Amino acid sequence: MTPLDAIAPDVYPTVARYLEALPRGLASYPECVNKASLLRSALDVHPLHGARPSALPSALLELIRRPPLVSTWIPAVHDLAIKLVIFDAHFGSIDAFERFAYDAQLALFDGPLYRFSMRRLGPQRLLRRVPTRWRHFHRGTTLTLERVEPGRAALLHDAPAGLYGEVAFAGLSA
Repeated sequence: MTPLDAIAPDVYPTVARYLEALPRGLASYPECVNKASLLRSALDVHPLHGARPSALPSALLELIRRPPLVSTWIPAVHDLAIKLVIFDAHFGSIDAFERFAYDAQLALFDGPLYRFSMRRLGPQRLLRRVPTRWRHFHRGTTLTLERVEPGRAALLHDAPAGLYGEVAFAGLSA
């Protein structure tokens, strides 16, 4: 069994680099939490039944084996670390992970829990509501709409340093 905050870098190298870069590993940024619905949606698309228990911290293994209810708030670092476990287990590139993140988000927002509210909003109204929507799924970080142009939008993401790495940003931009 690995120590609480250790991970086997030979099995999950992206996760290991992420946790090593954080000031307190898995215990970093406890004020930042995400809805468990985000985690459950990701695990529904790419389950981690084959996750190696000896290579993962017990806190992550518990979330993988028994994801909490969709309405539960979980540490953002744990949520993002598990998405990096998915990255290491199922993907070899950022491009492939972006496609996965897009599919996972589409499945979440097209699912029974959020379908009605997401479909009744057009693109412009949806963009104006980005900060509110973000707060429904994230606490301790913000996402602000800076400007909207035809076919594109600029968003400002405010989060503690290192919370979102390259792979996580690829998932956000999907």
